[in-house]
Amino acid sequence: MDTYVIVLRLLHVTGGALWAGTALASVFFIQPSARAVGEPGEEFMRHLMGKTRLPAFMGASAVATVVSGVLLYWHDFGAIVPFNRPMLGYAIGAVAAITAWLVGLTVMLPSGRRMEELGGRASRGEDVGAAIAVTTARMSRYDRTASWLMILAVALMATARYL
Repeated sequence: MDTYVIVLRLLHVTGGALWAGTALASVFFIQPSARAVGEPGEEFMRHLMGKTRLPAFMGASAVATVVSGVLLYWHDFGAIVPFNRPMLGYAIGAVAAITAWLVGLTVMLPSGRRMEELGGRASRGEDVGAAIAVTTARMSRYDRTASWLMILAVALMATARYL
């Protein structure tokens, strides 16, 4: 029994399911619903992203998924360069997942912080509607991009061994 691989697979599969599931539910269902109801939805999203541990949960799930995935790939193949179809499938899936993670770190996290700041300014009566609209549009565009990358990563991780 290889405990190292079992622990890595557990972290990778569970972390990936939690990360992708939470992100996809948010992008395709929660955010559109919040937008549809207007101001109460905006307040809900501010609370969800600013007052709960959801961002930290998603970040931890993403890190667990990416790090354990890299370690599993290295353990299974011993190299970064793909030489056969399963290796190539896993490599493309990994690039998609890592890119989605980087989008989260470099675009979504700073944009979320910006939205918190703008929400605070709006609650003090400042007119920040235009800045909120720009930030929301940016987040929506990159959320969808990261979501499709996650879907690709999950599909390839689920099927790469059979390629």
